Amino acid sequence: MVKPLPLRVCVLLLLAVHFSTQDMVTLAPSEAEAGDVTPVSTTPLKVKPTIRSLHITSDIKYRYATTLISSRMVNPTDQAGEAVFYVTLPESAFISEFLMEVKDNVYKAYVKEKEEAKAVYDQAVQAGQFAGHVALDARDSNQFSVSVNIEAHGKVTFNLTYEQLLSRNLGVYTNTININPQQIVEDMSVTVSVEEPSAIKDLEVPELQISNEVVVDKPNSLAKIEEKSPNHKVVVWAPTPEEQKSQNSTGLSGQFVVKYDVDREANPQQILVDEGYFVHFFAPENLPQMKKHIVFVLDYSGSMGGRKLEQLKDAMDKILSDLGPKDHFSIVVFQSFIEAWSPNAMYRSSIEHLSRWELETRPDIINNVTLDKTFVIEATPDNIASARSFLGNYSDLGATNIMGGLRTGLELVSIGSDLWINESDPPQPVVVFLTDGQPNVEEYNTDAIINKTKPLNTKDCPIFSLAFGYGADFNFLRKLSLSNYGFARNIYEAADASDQLKNFYKTISSPLLSNVTFTYLPGQVDNSSRTKIDFPVFFKGSELVVAGKINNDEIKDKETIGELSGLTANGFQKFPIVIDIIPIPLKPENRTLGHLEKTWAYLTIQQLLDKSDSLDDSNERNQTKKEALKLALQYSFVTPLTSLVVVKPNETEAAVDTTQVKPGSNDMYGIGYGQQAAIASSFGGSGGGFASGGGAYPMAGFPAPMAPSPAMYAPQTVNRRLMIPPRLHHYLPMGYPQATVRPQLLSTHIPAAQPLPANAGDSDVFEESAQMDLVPVKITLDDVEWLHPQLENSTDSDSVPVTVDGKQYNLGLNQTDQSFGVCQVNGKVGECHHIQYCALDVFQIEVSFYLPYQCPITGDFLGVCCPQDIS
Repeated sequence: MVKPLPLRVCVLLLLAVHFSTQDMVTLAPSEAEAGDVTPVSTTPLKVKPTIRSLHITSDIKYRYATTLISSRMVNPTDQAGEAVFYVTLPESAFISEFLMEVKDNVYKAYVKEKEEAKAVYDQAVQAGQFAGHVALDARDSNQFSVSVNIEAHGKVTFNLTYEQLLSRNLGVYTNTININPQQIVEDMSVTVSVEEPSAIKDLEVPELQISNEVVVDKPNSLAKIEEKSPNHKVVVWAPTPEEQKSQNSTGLSGQFVVKYDVDREANPQQILVDEGYFVHFFAPENLPQMKKHIVFVLDYSGSMGGRKLEQLKDAMDKILSDLGPKDHFSIVVFQSFIEAWSPNAMYRSSIEHLSRWELETRPDIINNVTLDKTFVIEATPDNIASARSFLGNYSDLGATNIMGGLRTGLELVSIGSDLWINESDPPQPVVVFLTDGQPNVEEYNTDAIINKTKPLNTKDCPIFSLAFGYGADFNFLRKLSLSNYGFARNIYEAADASDQLKNFYKTISSPLLSNVTFTYLPGQVDNSSRTKIDFPVFFKGSELVVAGKINNDEIKDKETIGELSGLTANGFQKFPIVIDIIPIPLKPENRTLGHLEKTWAYLTIQQLLDKSDSLDDSNERNQTKKEALKLALQYSFVTPLTSLVVVKPNETEAAVDTTQVKPGSNDMYGIGYGQQAAIASSFGGSGGGFASGGGAYPMAGFPAPMAPSPAMYAPQTVNRRLMIPPRLHHYLPMGYPQATVRPQLLSTHIPAAQPLPANAGDSDVFEESAQMDLVPVKITLDDVEWLHPQLENSTDSDSVPVTVDGKQYNLGLNQTDQSFGVCQVNGKVGECHHIQYCALDVFQIEVSFYLPYQCPITGDFLGVCCPQDIS
């Protein structure tokens, strides 16, 4: 019999920021002598911990936020159990400290290089420990989770600190704190202190954001705002148990948000200097808006059918209406082939990838139009109305030719730039590229698409990529945009997707400067230490930040230390960079690092990580990562290159992972304990007691019918019936088309609900029926059709390599069946098993149906979050 284990654990944090979900393992060693490992019971007692206190303090100094989360838990039962502490933190944040306090002993974490720390993980695997992770669903977030055994009536305090530089968007800085204790907490408080070098203005604290789909504008009546000075304000929110119950009888769940801006009239360029470091904030308010040429490259493939397409059309209707009279626009629609629209002509390309049958049935596809200035369209009321009508009525839905769409969009950028080559204030070109899937026509390889796109972008035009839904390859889109002067954003599949698209457009709709360069005098600034100084575009409502080390310790007020140059609506201009020294409070004696130094380190690491993702040369990429790693270790930041290790008395170790949240629809927020009914398992659970989920996360209803990818199935000359799991036919509305379709016209991932025929009735009926609570049924591995090519071509009887969602996994044919942790999928609790022991009919046909069920297993094996109620 295995005795309850004492708190003798080391935690290794493998953080996955900007990357895909990683593995996590927790070791719970026995009280045996060193080297004698006793397996952990997989069925410990499950009891519910009580949170005695939850205190969150967020200290914002000069846009740099340091947030401490402290949670005191108690085991109220007469038996030992396991407590799980998890936190949902912003995607851009770095964990900088983690402490656990038990019986007046404090165990502090330290940061190590990830590969070095992974040895701990491997030792855990060899010792027979289990892997798992927590996966909640809060937008643009990561999760941290750790578990620990607590004796009967014992207490434990968790303290987690994370740090981030707040970015300015649409004229405000936003500090978001996720809260989800899943119970009424006797002592709960959030304190946010905001201190800025100039006066704070427009500080707002809305009501707790309990849904991503409902924007809350009403002020938080329980939040108290204290003004220490015009430059320093403190927000305190401490709901009593009664006030918590009045909002939710089972405990609060949502986001506590503080928004604010600063007064720039006295200091339009804020340059802070402290202990050898400077931070330069640039956000001019008085520049006229530039003209723009915005090229929309939009995915109209089959998977966009249904609600997603309607949301895109709704958003584009509003976006086009917001274009200014001096703006120009172009519209590129990509599916199996490419179409560019103008009021008087339609350009089509990539028709060579279509079949003879398609060409015969669609003679209008044959192109005899040249792509020229006709497709660079003035934003007149008539042209906008025609464009809205075109997109609103567009109905051809095919495959996903991403390469063709990008090529055509960048050709239009070049055509437009050549039109205005002699103008002093030419329109700023911008590409907005939206897709919900992965390429399956012309060029399939995403790395090849990135490499081919760079030389096509001869005008250095920013490409802003939007990943619509969890079927999109966000890592690919992120690298594509980073390689082309832009950034990528997730658009989450939810009722507010149209609003998400419109809000994104607002952030890039008003360019004020382009080709911006900060130049600092070598005698004043250590130019080798500077963060990024070249920016392709500055948009209204945002902010440019440069940080570095100063060479001159006696820098004087009003002294010119460089210049800023860029193209404005009035032509090329230069602005002097003049020091306007803003007093910074004296450093407390116990402070080891200044806020400006931390800001510089944070910004440098983030930019180095971004740079490494955009580089083609492996040597240069590795060197960039080494620079980022050195700083991360120096400043104790948990990054994609570093891990967090906590050593306990007997010096045994365990590994934990934070996971990147995938786009979904049932958004949750987390700070608190794990409870089986709500993702994590409280006290106990499997293996190390962590909730697990891998790729398993709540789905936005059951996916609509899906056809196979031509890369995986029969030759394209063979027509196949829409591939619908047999039991799903019952849930399709009457009249839903189930005719044969050609594989090459279909996308390779989960589509939304397809457009219904006229006799299908209200589309809401389809959505309701599609979201019925289906119970999957086990099938054999041989029944999983998307695995057939790999199984047939494999020569290894033990392990078969399988590529899923761009990453290679192992199909371990001779692995034994065991649980690898508790997980949740589609709102139900399950356990992670090898796929051969829980192959399900719901993902029999297409790999994308499998993605919501995927969970991690050590050794990169294919795992399935196997629901408890399957037969």
